Amino acid sequence: MKLSLDRVVRWLPRHQLSLAMNYAAATGVMAAAILLEQLLVHFARLPGLSILLMANLICAIFFNRGASLYTAAISIAAAAFALWQLDLDVPISTGLFIFVAVTLLIVGFGTLLRLAYERATSSERHAELLLKELQHRTHNTLTVMISIIELQAREAANPEVQQALRAAATRIRIQSKAHRHLDLDSAGTVDAHDYVAEVCRLVEASLSGVRPITVHCHAQHTTLGGQKALAIGLVANELITNAVKYAFADGEPGTISVHLERLADGYVQLRVIDDGRGWTGGDVDGIGTNGMGTNGMGTKLIRAFTKEHKGTYERRPLAKGSESIVTFAPRRNWSGV
Repeated sequence: MKLSLDRVVRWLPRHQLSLAMNYAAATGVMAAAILLEQLLVHFARLPGLSILLMANLICAIFFNRGASLYTAAISIAAAAFALWQLDLDVPISTGLFIFVAVTLLIVGFGTLLRLAYERATSSERHAELLLKELQHRTHNTLTVMISIIELQAREAANPEVQQALRAAATRIRIQSKAHRHLDLDSAGTVDAHDYVAEVCRLVEASLSGVRPITVHCHAQHTTLGGQKALAIGLVANELITNAVKYAFADGEPGTISVHLERLADGYVQLRVIDDGRGWTGGDVDGIGTNGMGTNGMGTKLIRAFTKEHKGTYERRPLAKGSESIVTFAPRRNWSGV
């Protein structure tokens, strides 16, 4: 039923029609209905009153109250003429009385439907404006937070504190980018390609002049929910950061490739591949020869987001370098635990 109503709503006018347009369109609908009704009268000897009633309903839903009453009057006249043409056993007055009653009921029902739709549309537009305002304010708030944290990082004397604060600022910036990419017209979704590409650019920009490492992004154009997109962005950031820190020696050039795609079963898969020194650990809980451990904040975040989205996380060695793979389950696969 919902799908049927959605199809009807797509045909409804998004903006109010002018007075002349209301009456002109309503006249066109009734003219077509009367033509069909007269064809039934002449060729099938049937009154075809149901066609007139359907036309009344269409006009009541699509056009204003004046136009719907105008078409109701036309249909009543057409019905009286059709009953007179057929000369049925039932008195014309009786048939016409029933038709008038049904017509008024249909016009009233259609008008109520149109008013309900107009109210719903108005509320939806108001809610959309509020959401856009909230999104703007959230983005501004996150920007201020980033500035404060980066200021504290510059003033901190301890290098480890500086590094931790900068990492926190980067994570908040990625969240800010996710808010900026939200498409409110599509129920708060994010285009994975645009968002992940921006995360890669953000990380690569932070390496400029510091580490000679290039970050390539290969993300599929697929729609993600806001929360899942944010999780993927943060996980991608942590995996890239880990590869920069542990897969390459200081000053050593390298390449990190980020791949994101939606698999045939609906899972979203994120792969981060580096061409660094490689990793030979037995599982993701170990520490490989490149020193990449799993007790840091970054790995804890990866595990937390993977668990939240009912996914998996694995890391494996390649002929040169290593590959980290994170999958996120579609919502229909969540067990609710």
